[in-house]
Amino acid sequence: MSILDAIIPILVAFILYLLGQRAYFMQKEYEHRRKRYFDDCLDELIAQTEHALQIFRHNWGKALSLHKQIRDLDRSAQINTKVDHFSEIDPSAFSISPSKRFGTLIQDKSFWAIQQKLFGFTRNASQFFSADYYGFIRFYLKGNEPTKPVKEILDDYWKDMLDLNSESYQYYVLLEEYENLASALESHKLTKDVIGQFHKEQVVKDSIKKIRRAFEEYFIWLEESELPTR
Repeated sequence: MSILDAIIPILVAFILYLLGQRAYFMQKEYEHRRKRYFDDCLDELIAQTEHALQIFRHNWGKALSLHKQIRDLDRSAQINTKVDHFSEIDPSAFSISPSKRFGTLIQDKSFWAIQQKLFGFTRNASQFFSADYYGFIRFYLKGNEPTKPVKEILDDYWKDMLDLNSESYQYYVLLEEYENLASALESHKLTKDVIGQFHKEQVVKDSIKKIRRAFEEYFIWLEESELPTR
C-alpha cells in the first residue's frame, strides 16, 4: 500500500468531520436565530396580543349577558354573573423584550406603540366592566335610587359597551400583521444577512403602513406630543 492510499481515507474522514462540524454549527446558529426572532419575539407578541383580545372578548360576553339579565330584572331577583367573573389582564403577560427585539428587526416603533395602546385599552375596559358598570348594577340591586332613570343609565352604559366593542376590532389588524410578518420571515433562511435586511422588504413596509393607517389619529396625536413612533 502506498502512502497516498493510506492518507486518502484519513483525509476523507477529516473532511467529513469538518463538514459535520460546519453543519452542526450552522444548525445551532439557525436554532438560536429562530428562538430569538420567533419563540422569543414574534410568537410571543402574537400570544400577548391574543391574550389581551381574549380578555376583552371574555369580559364583553359577560357584560352582554349581564345587560340582558338586568334590563327587565326585578330588584329582588338574583343575577348569575358575579364581579369576579370579569377578568383582569395579567401584567406578567406583557413582556417588553419581544417588542424591543421586533422593533430592532423592522427598524420601526409603530407596532410597539400600538401594543402598549392595546394593553391600556384592555386594562381600562376591564375596569369599566368590573368597577363602573357592575358597580352600578350592585348599587341598584341593593335598593339604592340612582339620580337618573335606570333605563337611561343602562342605555348610556350600552352605548359605552358598543363603543368599546367597536374599538376592540381595530386591534385585530395588529394580530394580523404580526402573523403576516412571521410568515414572511419564515419563508427565508434565517441567515445574519436576512435578519439584518428584513426591514427593507416591501412586506415590512406594507405592514407598517397598515398599522399607521389603522391608528392614524393616534399616531398624529403621538407626533404632536413629540413622542417617538419610528
